[in-house]
Amino acid sequence: MNRTLKSMLTWGVAAGAFVAAKGVVMGVLAATTPTTAERVDAILAQNPVATSYQAMQRHFPMEAVELRALMLDVYRLGTPHGAALVVLSREAGAIHGRLAANLRAAQDAEIVAILDDWLTAIAPFQSDPVACSAIAAGGLTAVPANDPRIDLAHMEEAAERLYATMDRYRFDVDRRFAQDGDFDAFAGVFAADGGTEAELAAVEASDPQDPELCGAYRHVLTSLRHAESAGADRLRMEIVVSLFGG
Repeated sequence: MNRTLKSMLTWGVAAGAFVAAKGVVMGVLAATTPTTAERVDAILAQNPVATSYQAMQRHFPMEAVELRALMLDVYRLGTPHGAALVVLSREAGAIHGRLAANLRAAQDAEIVAILDDWLTAIAPFQSDPVACSAIAAGGLTAVPANDPRIDLAHMEEAAERLYATMDRYRFDVDRRFAQDGDFDAFAGVFAADGGTEAELAAVEASDPQDPELCGAYRHVLTSLRHAESAGADRLRMEIVVSLFGG
């Protein structure tokens, strides 16, 4: 189990959550205003992307300008498809990934608070396996922006906490990374919580059409959130960096 767990925790939960980098890609088809600048600004003004982008502007104004400039460059060539969409996703993710790396210096209590925000954001979808699995695979931008289950007040608070924490540690060089033994230790905790190989496989595959993904995704994150095994704090940090790294 621990080998699958390591792969899943490293790559399998990088859904992009609700951060701006994911939203600039997911908002492509929603952009219908006439000029390039208007199209880009329409995407950045649409929730749940807007709450994230506004927090990004407050704490990282230069990176927010860089993200918008990237979008302008891509959209000047028309609505991105295929290779252009891949480039947009990669470059936007790289911008946000630099910010998320700051979370490696955060305290465990701060990481837990960010993880709790994400679990709270997706909780209203747990009774809807189709929507919940789509979120697990693609973040909150995988559901319509006007979905009444998206709590915008909570999103604003969560986005502010996320970017404020990134900002707080922007100059900190004491950064943590998960160790192999951390995965071994948590594998036992997850198994004791009723976790299965099938759940890990579902999260690792992240198939939005898999109705089992929702429950498996929430089980893994909840189990890790409460884990007290050796190195669990480092694993939580890895998960949060993955979730909010773009």
